[in-house]
Amino acid sequence: MDQSGKQAATFGALREELRTAFGRDAVTARAFAGTPDGPPADLDELRPRDEREAAEIVRWAADRGVQLLPLGAGTQWIPSLQEGAEPLVVSAAAMSGVVEYDPGDLVMVVRSGTPLAEIERVAGEHGQWLPVDPLVSERATLGGVIGTAAAGPHRLGYGPLRDWVIGLRAVTADGPIRAGGKVVKNVAGYDVTKLFIGSQGSLGLVTEAAIKLRPLPPERRLLAFKAPDVEPLQSFARELMDRSWSLSAAEWINPALAAACGLPKEWFALLGTDDLSKSAQGAVEGWRRLAREHGLEEIGAWAGRDADDLWSRYRNALGGTPALRVRWVMWPSQVPGTALHLHVGRVGGKVEDGPGTAGGLASSLREEATDRLFVSGGLGTGEVRAAWILGDAVPEEAGHHILARIAAVTEAVRSDMGRVRVERVPFAWRKSLLGTLGSAAESPLSRRVKEVLDPGNVFVSADFMGGV
Repeated sequence: MDQSGKQAATFGALREELRTAFGRDAVTARAFAGTPDGPPADLDELRPRDEREAAEIVRWAADRGVQLLPLGAGTQWIPSLQEGAEPLVVSAAAMSGVVEYDPGDLVMVVRSGTPLAEIERVAGEHGQWLPVDPLVSERATLGGVIGTAAAGPHRLGYGPLRDWVIGLRAVTADGPIRAGGKVVKNVAGYDVTKLFIGSQGSLGLVTEAAIKLRPLPPERRLLAFKAPDVEPLQSFARELMDRSWSLSAAEWINPALAAACGLPKEWFALLGTDDLSKSAQGAVEGWRRLAREHGLEEIGAWAGRDADDLWSRYRNALGGTPALRVRWVMWPSQVPGTALHLHVGRVGGKVEDGPGTAGGLASSLREEATDRLFVSGGLGTGEVRAAWILGDAVPEEAGHHILARIAAVTEAVRSDMGRVRVERVPFAWRKSLLGTLGSAAESPLSRRVKEVLDPGNVFVSADFMGGV
């Protein structure tokens, strides 16, 4: 019997043992087979109903040397999962719902399998919200967002997810742990909570989290400024970020992404504010004046639900379409200047282009940008994102070209002390992409954290960006 046959027989035996231990209905197949970024075969999945069952599963896996892959809704795959690896998927999907919520305290305790849409609905009934709008599918769960440290446009005004998760419960290789608490000011012990944010399930399965909320803004405003090219956006962004102008969100998007959002197919800056004070009104006029000075044209202004709808279209265009998706995180001070121009140019332009001249990069962007590449970034958050909309089959030459572009951008970002996070990738490309980029998990600090919390490597290792 060849190696693949032995592996299939082994997992067949494990499947039966699982069904005996946890019930036949407890083992299901995670149906990723045939999807662009899924493995070539379905993976077995366990859905514990509570923390006790989750702890039993982890203990069972540790005793038998079976690796576990924590997943939420599966909207973001752990890219380090290699061909030939068949971990057991353990999902928090059955652990869903609000555990505790006192609107007066602005704190909600939620099970990790709860969809973000449900949290938004419950909090919204009391005029509150979780000011985190990650660029992922609406099906995404709180546990999945914690694992990936996903963020969105309003990170600029409200901070990253780590500022809003004040405590959590998780099951590690050593059993259940509790970190943080249910109060905003908590100084008890080490802040282990931050380590789980961005760890991609490599440290354990998050089962519950306490999150801070905020009152809903009285009204949200959003302005869209069209740019003739990427160069005016660069100069506009640099000056905009030098001023404190009541910004809650500031994003730039490329023409293909703008069209997917229902805007003209041009480069855009999207600026938002949740402040209705007189000073904020003056700030909006300042945006308009500055945009005109840099050759940008205002094409629309939205308020209330209309503004929310446009942000939602933007989020769904990037997060709701299966694609190869990469996120680069840089120092915010780098974004308005060289990084915005150079790094984005090298995503959309020719790989052989170096920093070169501004005109040369802008020209290559115009020539090579396609409807299948969405590029965006935060003007003040240090993030640049690229998503390739891929069909069922991508020609090998095109695949090599895309991977080379990603490698070129990553090299430039890392030279500015930045980081890369691969959020989605076709399964067949994983080995090549990870071999090209390397893994942040190789850093001594990240490796030590993994050794302490998961010494037996029970959970699948991943690109570790704890707390980012």
